[in-house]
Amino acid sequence: MSREYKISTIHQADDAVNHLNNKVYRMRNELNSKIAEAQRQATADAERRSRDLIDQERRKMRNELSHEIAGVNESIKELDRLHRQRLQNTASQLEGMIDKEANKVRNELRNGMDAVNKRVSDLARDTKARFERQQRQLDSHQQQLNSHQQQLDSHQSQINVLRSQVNAILDKIEQEGNSRKKAVEMAQAIYEATIKRTDLERFTPDDAKKLHDRINNLLADPDSSSAISEAKEIIMQTQWAEEEAIKQKIIYDAILNEAMKALETVLAEVNSNRNVKVTNPDDKNDIVEIETDFWNRGEYSKIKQQLDSLKAELQQNPSVDRIKEITAKIAECEVKGSDMVGKAAEKAILSENRVVITEDIVTALQDQGWQIEQAEDGSDDVGYEGGEIDSDWREGVYAYLRSMHGERIVIRVTPSDNEMDNDIAFHRVDNRSLTAAEFMRSLNTLKAQIEKSGHKLGDIREPEGGDHGEVRLAEITTSKKLKKKGAAQSIRKKMRKS
Repeated sequence: MSREYKISTIHQADDAVNHLNNKVYRMRNELNSKIAEAQRQATADAERRSRDLIDQERRKMRNELSHEIAGVNESIKELDRLHRQRLQNTASQLEGMIDKEANKVRNELRNGMDAVNKRVSDLARDTKARFERQQRQLDSHQQQLNSHQQQLDSHQSQINVLRSQVNAILDKIEQEGNSRKKAVEMAQAIYEATIKRTDLERFTPDDAKKLHDRINNLLADPDSSSAISEAKEIIMQTQWAEEEAIKQKIIYDAILNEAMKALETVLAEVNSNRNVKVTNPDDKNDIVEIETDFWNRGEYSKIKQQLDSLKAELQQNPSVDRIKEITAKIAECEVKGSDMVGKAAEKAILSENRVVITEDIVTALQDQGWQIEQAEDGSDDVGYEGGEIDSDWREGVYAYLRSMHGERIVIRVTPSDNEMDNDIAFHRVDNRSLTAAEFMRSLNTLKAQIEKSGHKLGDIREPEGGDHGEVRLAEITTSKKLKKKGAAQSIRKKMRKS
């Protein structure tokens, strides 16, 4: 028997059952009400935590954005510092070149060369031109910095627009918090629009991969209970990644533009110096135009080829590390090109000096009874030795002479091994039979006669070979052989072995 109900009749039993049913119904209603209240409270707590999380992320994003903007300014300052450092390095290289040229000038003074004043003037003019060019580059760099600042301001405006758009989207999602499908679609649309207009994969590869994975996971389960909050986070992460990518692109473009401008400057300088004017140190009115590439034996054109190759590589938008390597090579090309221009002028002057020295020696020997031989065409048998071409001006000057006693010699005034000076040599090329003593006496006599021209010679030596002569040097027996292509190189090779 129930403790609450006393039942003795059927009517009492029915009343008891009805009472129990009413009680169960009331308890069920109370339970449903409590469950609904708990769900509402849980939803409110979740929304409050989501808003707190969003506010926290917004503050974090603003702080990071401020930090990154400051980083852009620092990067621009670093670019300016690196450029100024490059200018200082170039100035140091110029000082080294000036010291080198000064040493040459001092040596020329000791040797009594008349080209001293001309070289000093050329050096001063070249140095002034270099510093003026560097100043123009510095001014151009300042203009680029101003342009970079404008880009940064534009970047800040884009960030403000993006922030407003994202905030509006987040507010809209909060207002439609019960629509998971709309939140997912909105996150997907923002992500796809962002990767279409901004190359996240190149400029923020790590963020691009994370976003790709997160959006794929969201699309794979759009009905997840965390879909809305995940969509919000993806939208905020997309905004941050795009801002980072825009900032990195501005820095990259600045570095690339600086490298390209430096290359164009050096390339223009190389092209403008393919032909340069050289003044004869003995006659200021005698000005000739020379080919820089010719006097550097084709090495100057290789600099232009290298610059053209580097330009093509820059146009392919290489990595920042590669751009730095290319910039260093551009600086090397600039120094090498300038050095070659100076060397071309020096070599051209030395070539002219070889003609003058030969004329002095021939004149001195003619005063002592020697005569210049005649070539097959009836002209004086005087000319240039064969090098990379026939009768190469970059090689030595020769003159064939014969004495009244039947002696036959060839005077050779040739560039030194480093091509920065001239050497004088003479060779007997007759077939007279002499003893060793007679041969050396004839050489010493010739030396004394040649030195009357004012040009001093070194010690006399007898080349190895038969008949006390240069039987091995077939190239010098006639001018027809001596002026042929490759003759000078063949003689040098054989002389080094003797």
